[in-house]
Amino acid sequence: MNRYSAKEELILQAAEALFLTKGYTNTSTTEIAQKAGCNQALVHYYFRTKENLFQQIFIKKVMSLFAEFMKTRPAGMDFTESLRERMGMYFDFIEANKQLPFMVINELAANLERRQAFCEELRTNPIYTQLYRQFDDEVQREIQAGRICPIDTTDLYMDIISLTICTFITLPTYRVLLQFDNEAEKQYIRRRKEELITTIQKRLRP
Repeated sequence: MNRYSAKEELILQAAEALFLTKGYTNTSTTEIAQKAGCNQALVHYYFRTKENLFQQIFIKKVMSLFAEFMKTRPAGMDFTESLRERMGMYFDFIEANKQLPFMVINELAANLERRQAFCEELRTNPIYTQLYRQFDDEVQREIQAGRICPIDTTDLYMDIISLTICTFITLPTYRVLLQFDNEAEKQYIRRRKEELITTIQKRLRP
């Protein structure tokens, strides 16, 4: 069941669009209210502060990302096939949210207080801890069975994150440098997706 009212959802959607395109600092609650079609007082009524609104949006985005990657694989699908599918879905999620890596860098990595609050939220979030534990159990079973080489689960996940995010962090530069048109950019992204999956699969071979 949705925890937000229809008006709160409109505010969240408006704020998300503005935070992703303009960043936290350059977005005002006045702009959020205008985009949501309400007055500024209503934004403060529902979410109290811009910081609180940002935190809710950021956590929701990141949890969607974790959930997409760490979901339980279908019965009968082996780990390698499942991992390939999950890496593909993860990559597609970032492609559909191209500004998210920039928001992480600009609004989280550069702000100690916000970073600490975010990490605390993850540590105490039962969904995140359950998903991570579930994925870690899968990895450890595969290692014990000799189907993949020994690897720390955190290292595996960070390899996938860094290779994926690097594609989209560098994309604006490559777009200009290589003079991509829309079709060339799509082909480049598809190549990077396959390269990511191939690289991780080779890394895991026993």
